Amino acid sequence: MRLFLGNSTKQHFDFHYRLPEDDPKAVHRRLTIPVGTQICLPGEHSREVLESIIGPSLRYGWMESNAISRAKTFVGLLYSFDKPITENALSYVIEANDGKLDDMALEEYKRAAVAASKMGADENVWGEKPRQFDAEVHQIDATGRKTSPLVKAEVRNAAPVPKSGRRKVA
Repeated sequence: MRLFLGNSTKQHFDFHYRLPEDDPKAVHRRLTIPVGTQICLPGEHSREVLESIIGPSLRYGWMESNAISRAKTFVGLLYSFDKPITENALSYVIEANDGKLDDMALEEYKRAAVAASKMGADENVWGEKPRQFDAEVHQIDATGRKTSPLVKAEVRNAAPVPKSGRRKVA
């Protein structure tokens, strides 16, 4: 039985593993999986051996290639027992990941805008509130122009205008 490993991320991936018969103190084995491709683990192995190789990596997001249609989150790395991962499966995951990453980025933008607006509403070290605070997050399209704001945060407090002159330090 063979193990196929696919990479649907935007960077090369180094897969590190040991075979059960390897000395635990020995250096691990490494396979580099280029972007958008797959490789096959060298040699024929039993299903148990292949599961022991891929098992520790499952917690880091590896997904079996026949389960990608049910994926609700980003899927970076795929595996398949005995059958190569289809080109359609890899391209589907790459395109789906782009949409999921855009959605995740938008959520982070929203969190950043909320945090910035809360920060802007707080008093500064002199006990004054800001008179105004604006934050907008724009996306840049392919032509280099800004799109309409994705996220907007605004704080407008009517803080008194500081008096002229020097401040007394207590």
